[in-house]
Amino acid sequence: MNRKRSRWLAGLLTLMLGISAFPVNPRSAEAAFEGWAVDETQWTYSENGAVITSKGNVIDSIQSAGTVSANKIDFSAAIQRVQSDVDGNIGLYYRCQTGEDYFFEYNSVLNFLRIRKLVNDAAVTEEIVPYIMELGEWYDFSVILKETSIEFYVNHTLMMTQAGEFGTVFQNGTCQIQGYNTVLSLRDCAFSQYDETDSGETDWVYNQNWILGEDGAVTSNGTEQICQIEARGSVCVNNIEFSAKIEQVRSDVDGNVGVYYQCSNGEDFFFEYNTVLHLARIRRFTAGADNHISPARSVTLTEGEWHDFKVILDEDIVVFYIDGQIVGSAEGSYGNIFENGRCRIQGYNTTISVKLDNLENDTETVYKYDFEFQKASSVNGFTAQNGSVSYQDGRLIYNIQGADSALATPVLQTAAGSQYSALLPLRNTVFIRMKNNTNAEQLKISVITTNQTNYSEFTEKLVEISPNSDFCSYFMNLSDLNLSGYLRQIRLEPIGAASGSIEIDAISFEREAPIEETAGTVLACTADQSTVTVKGRLKEEYRNKRVSLYETTLANVSEKISGTPLASVTADGLDFTIQIPLYDGTVSRLSSLFLVGAEGVKCGGSFRISNYRDFQENPYEFSLPSFSVRVTDAPYSAQGDAFTDDTRAIQSAIDEVYQRGGGTVILPGEPENPYGRRYIVTHLVLKDNVELRIEHGAVLWQSPRIEEYQYEAVYGHDIVMPGVNWTHAALTNNLPLIYAYEAEQVRVTGGGIIRSMDAGSECADGVDGSTIWTGCPSRIHVIPIGFYGCKNVEISDVTLLRTNCYHILTYACENVYIGNVVMKEVTCASGDGISLAVGTHDVMISRCFLYSNDDSVVLCSSYNDPRGVKWWKADPERDNSICNVTVCHSYFVGGHGVTFITWGTDNPDLSQNEIRNIHVYDNVLNWIGTWPDNPYYGNEVFDNTETDDYSPVKQVRITNNRILTAPDLGPIQATDLVSDTNLHSSEQFQNGDFERHDALHPEWTSGLSNWTVQEKGGTASVVKREEGYCGAISGKAILAQGLYQKKGGHRFSAEVKVEAGTARIFVCDILTGEILADKYITENEFSVASLTYFGTDRNLYLGIEALTDDAVVYIDDAKVESIPDADVNPEKISDPSEPEPTDPDQTENPVTGEDAYPALISWLLFLCLAAFSVLRRSRRLKQRES
Repeated sequence: MNRKRSRWLAGLLTLMLGISAFPVNPRSAEAAFEGWAVDETQWTYSENGAVITSKGNVIDSIQSAGTVSANKIDFSAAIQRVQSDVDGNIGLYYRCQTGEDYFFEYNSVLNFLRIRKLVNDAAVTEEIVPYIMELGEWYDFSVILKETSIEFYVNHTLMMTQAGEFGTVFQNGTCQIQGYNTVLSLRDCAFSQYDETDSGETDWVYNQNWILGEDGAVTSNGTEQICQIEARGSVCVNNIEFSAKIEQVRSDVDGNVGVYYQCSNGEDFFFEYNTVLHLARIRRFTAGADNHISPARSVTLTEGEWHDFKVILDEDIVVFYIDGQIVGSAEGSYGNIFENGRCRIQGYNTTISVKLDNLENDTETVYKYDFEFQKASSVNGFTAQNGSVSYQDGRLIYNIQGADSALATPVLQTAAGSQYSALLPLRNTVFIRMKNNTNAEQLKISVITTNQTNYSEFTEKLVEISPNSDFCSYFMNLSDLNLSGYLRQIRLEPIGAASGSIEIDAISFEREAPIEETAGTVLACTADQSTVTVKGRLKEEYRNKRVSLYETTLANVSEKISGTPLASVTADGLDFTIQIPLYDGTVSRLSSLFLVGAEGVKCGGSFRISNYRDFQENPYEFSLPSFSVRVTDAPYSAQGDAFTDDTRAIQSAIDEVYQRGGGTVILPGEPENPYGRRYIVTHLVLKDNVELRIEHGAVLWQSPRIEEYQYEAVYGHDIVMPGVNWTHAALTNNLPLIYAYEAEQVRVTGGGIIRSMDAGSECADGVDGSTIWTGCPSRIHVIPIGFYGCKNVEISDVTLLRTNCYHILTYACENVYIGNVVMKEVTCASGDGISLAVGTHDVMISRCFLYSNDDSVVLCSSYNDPRGVKWWKADPERDNSICNVTVCHSYFVGGHGVTFITWGTDNPDLSQNEIRNIHVYDNVLNWIGTWPDNPYYGNEVFDNTETDDYSPVKQVRITNNRILTAPDLGPIQATDLVSDTNLHSSEQFQNGDFERHDALHPEWTSGLSNWTVQEKGGTASVVKREEGYCGAISGKAILAQGLYQKKGGHRFSAEVKVEAGTARIFVCDILTGEILADKYITENEFSVASLTYFGTDRNLYLGIEALTDDAVVYIDDAKVESIPDADVNPEKISDPSEPEPTDPDQTENPVTGEDAYPALISWLLFLCLAAFSVLRRSRRLKQRES
């Protein structure tokens, strides 16, 4: 059998070889098929020899006569018959010398086109485009083989293309045109050399989805979801222009028209006009992430009308124009990523007509503004009347060559939010750093805006300048001109100068305090235990006028006087004194801001009670050596000129004070200067025993120049960390403006301002969602103050202005005091105020102010936060609980007030990730809320819906606050939570059985989570029993949970065991200490003990107390249930024969150990603290008098 099969196969092989050796008809050399070998056993010639038709073999083909040196292959084909309903094709099969094959195929059964790359006869890449060839119709095919791409055309339309580094792969290959299971006719088969420069073709190619119009425009067919026009080959220009007309929007969900650009590094950019949402934006796709690098701008294009699109691609900026207006731009370090990219114009769910020109570089449009003058080209677009403009050493040189000379900037076609975008009246000041080499003492500044389109007396003002002076910084505040719209051009005229020059180092557009008329000055605002006293002095024109005191808020950004005054008096000549009560109900005015007005005119800006420390001292106060230095003195020599980078000067002062054992580094201020003395910095590192004192009138100002950062800083709000939420650049990459790591006794104070970079910002109040993102990509986001692993920290008496992310972060810190800190005018989303994380504990936040768009005080109990990769790190080995935190006398409005972030559920020991012992009182708060769903455990795609994915919260007191929105802790079941709001403790035991109940990690433990512990010489812990865990007490101590119990009957039960000593279980009122039920426990084996009692719609402690020093007590499976009132029989210890009896009239709270009568409600506690402060102040005064 095997022998017969071998003979049969040998015979078949001989037959095939014989067939292949048949002679080729000499007509294969005719002109129609020059360069091709036509096998007449497979093909039949037409009478004139111009057409050949296959004979219907499984495969019929014509072969190239030798190797192919041409890079373009053309042929025309008509399908006569398809002989299979399974598979069939026609096309060009190309064999490379490298062993790779390419098949440019039309599938005659499935009706599609594709390019297949085959290695060892196996397809490794293929793309498919649907297409239908009609039987008997002729179709022209072309294949172009280039070094960087291959192209497949049908009927002169580019159907498919592939980019790649092909190099010489296609040189000296062989090819065949074939039909498989398909009878076809061929004609005009030819080889040629394709030259793009001589081809006469445009730089754009269309596929069959476009219809050519008479005017040269093409229109998409209106049936495909996406229609695209591709650039022919790689793109090597900086400019893409076309005109588009929207014919029809075919969806009410999503649709767009725009330029999609694929970079050589794998990133993609999409310059999109969304035809449904009517907005323009620039999107950057990196590692699968869609980043909107230019915020969406509202734009409406009229259907049926032509609109001009233009995209600029530069090494450090991309710009998107529609109809000559910039609708988006984004600066960045793009380098050469746009070289040799691929580009297409597309319509998605939108039928469009398009007119295209060839791709050319744009060398004329001034699209990149550099008013730091880093290159010679930076002065392009500046013009001089009676003068000239040149460039020298990073400066613009304006030479004056006659009277009436003037310098004009380019017309600013800037996108909203870009570095040089200035929306008036918000960004009201032109900052110029310049050297005046003329005798001019005044400079006339004139402007044009989008609303004031001509220079006039109403758009100009005179500014005093120093004649023949060195470089100076000038703040030219235009707020008194009442301008509006976007700044478009500036003209500068040196008054009286006919010669000389002005050298300009930098121009920027800033937001400064507006120029306003004032009626006088507030001299003092102090308070005692009952009264607030305000004293001031009026200007002469307001002598004896009526003066009124108003309460205001940070939400009143412009600080306008409105509403009913708190009090009014008639001035005694020029002097006035106004008094009001300290308390507004039960909330003090320590968290209030005030304004004073006379005849409706303000006496300066807002102010607050100055002697706040008399009411709440720093419990973690520390002293430092008296040694001090001023950073402006030699050898540090900080300039404080609002331009020079003073980072090294200030850091050298910090380092010297540290090396000398500690002391104070002083940044001198200029209180009389409305702009203060400004010190430019990028990143300062505080060290042990150093105070950074930013004096009143001093501004620590974040540098806007990325080249000054001594690390790889990045622009924008977030960086990409796949799978990680909220990857803010300020948390994950950029370093804090002021930083300390594992330092002790560090202080930031002084009464000055820490101001962040706010380029392009258009958000006046820090809350407006329509503008909060504007300018985000133009800014380097940093945390103003970030401390990690520090002990004994004070941050007080400073203002944080224009912060573009979180304001203050304390990670893994202890003994922290944050007092009298004002945080306002936030310039980006995620404007959190004060964040405590990574186990920060023992913190007091007193008399602080924040008006923002996000969480004000963040209590973040996270375990292994993956975002800590740069200046802080998660520390899974430590106790990551946030505990012993007091928030008082503060104003937190705009976003959340106090936020509980319970992200510790991935900790193997849950008791190491609690939020506990939190006291919030005497504040004005917008809200108290939570983010409970741990994004790094459970359902890691954060959606805030996992109702059981939170770590424990316990021992919380929220009293005597003014809360504007009802608090809501969502699914969190906190224990021992007492408040005078709608919040209260859980009604059921949490962790009552001391078990974790995590099916994925049965070895994980819960410890004493949710249990309140008072150790009275003894200790409490969790220990293993035969099955699972239980609570244990050794010596005198209490284990209890604070639970909310509604009116009616209840039963508290638990498994208990008294191995030694004496113990009792009990139920008592948390506030009053009243014992509702209790009894001794004597069983020395685990048994169920229970108490019945009546709930009171209040919070109660339910637990166990070990009463003797020798006690060894255990508790497990604690539960509470509702029972009928008739089944309640409260037991109380009263029998004197029982061991260790207690007085039946005892009022001691068994958990707190305090006398419960009179009831210690939290607001009374605050009054006691206030009284103590007053007595202490009185004692100080007596000491001074003596």
